[in-house]
Amino acid sequence: MEYINYILIGLGLGILIVQFFKQEEKAAKKATIKARAARRTRLKKQHDLIKSLAAKHTEQPSVKNEAIHSITDYSLKSIEFSLHDLTKLITNLQDHYKKTSSKTTFKTSFPTQLNQQLEPIHFWKLLILKNEALHNAVQHSAATYITNIVSIENKELVIITHDTGVGFTKKELFYSDGLKLLHQLVDELNGITTLTSTLGNGTIVRTSFPLITFLSK
Repeated sequence: MEYINYILIGLGLGILIVQFFKQEEKAAKKATIKARAARRTRLKKQHDLIKSLAAKHTEQPSVKNEAIHSITDYSLKSIEFSLHDLTKLITNLQDHYKKTSSKTTFKTSFPTQLNQQLEPIHFWKLLILKNEALHNAVQHSAATYITNIVSIENKELVIITHDTGVGFTKKELFYSDGLKLLHQLVDELNGITTLTSTLGNGTIVRTSFPLITFLSK
């Protein structure tokens, strides 16, 4: 009889443990569903923000605004992007500007391993600032070569535009509307901008961003 009591106690404990883990599993599923819903809502808001920001830059038709339109369309296609997507769009931007600068040769240096993920708003801002640097190089530098570089260095995303054009004075760099926007976007992404330019020796626009900026929340 005592042996049977032990069995019953064991069965009872087993049922309690099973019920406990079932409740834990339900709670975990609920939390996952809630987190996914919150993420979808947050990224939907990012899409709305992108549309609002893009509208400010596409009022007048121009080669730069056409590029912004293409960047915006692509940025609204998904809720997550990779650095591979970023380099693909930078290549597309090069092709876009080739139409207006047939004498310029474009070069790229992109790493093969680009696993960093980007949310839509980060993806859009990185491409808009890259578009500003490219537009300035194509339209104002009279460069023979423009090199675009993307790399990961010391836990930072580094994006470089290097042209072999006429170069700019510090005053010209400071008062350029395009570079003001570039500085603004870099600041919003917690990045650093380094501009190196001398008359007759081209310009290097280097922007770097801590990878922690792009971690999904």
